[in-house]
Amino acid sequence: MSTKTFSGNARICLITQGETMTPEAQNALLKSLEEPEPGNVFLITTENTEKILPTIRSRCQVLPLEPLNDGEIRTLLASRGCTDPGDQRALVAQAAGLPGRAAELLANPEDETLKKEAFSVFCAILRKESFPIFSFADAMGKSKERGVETAEYLITGLTGVMRALADPSAEPECDPAWTRQVLPQVDPVRAAAMADCLFELTRRLLTNVNPRIQWEACLLKILEIQENSL
Repeated sequence: MSTKTFSGNARICLITQGETMTPEAQNALLKSLEEPEPGNVFLITTENTEKILPTIRSRCQVLPLEPLNDGEIRTLLASRGCTDPGDQRALVAQAAGLPGRAAELLANPEDETLKKEAFSVFCAILRKESFPIFSFADAMGKSKERGVETAEYLITGLTGVMRALADPSAEPECDPAWTRQVLPQVDPVRAAAMADCLFELTRRLLTNVNPRIQWEACLLKILEIQENSL
């Protein structure tokens, strides 16, 4: 922070996932926030402001970024050439109100292939088949970031299923494939328990763990939940 910039008079210091900073790290940041070098601007992003120390929050201007509604995401997708209603519906469900994620999903079809594989493995688990778990966990162990995105995709699908279970008269918000293949095989209690497993997985993947082992443990737990169903 004390070094000179190569060009220009300003510098932006971006700290992502600020909630993952330890209290010690946040306290170490305080001096730079209190006495910044001229031209330095700090941007701290976080999904949970309560995990940012009050001493840090009091020195920052909070800019809440709310998710976009489904119509706004559809408009974004249409502006980028995605006009098929079925494709839009699937991408809207996966984007969960985040325009950047919607654009990324549209720009990276290989990620869509990975999510289809994840969905296939999840459906196999619902049929109480364990054999796909280990090869899929091995593939997921190669990238924590892609593992988190894949887990979030499964969480989004399950969330849509739970909403459909809670209000059968409403039009399902999830991808039609989830409605056809997952909805008939789960109940609200099991779906919620499976979602909890995936939430815990995403939390663990953000720490110093072996992602393959975490995926195996999560999927085996989901299999156990399904096997214990009546």
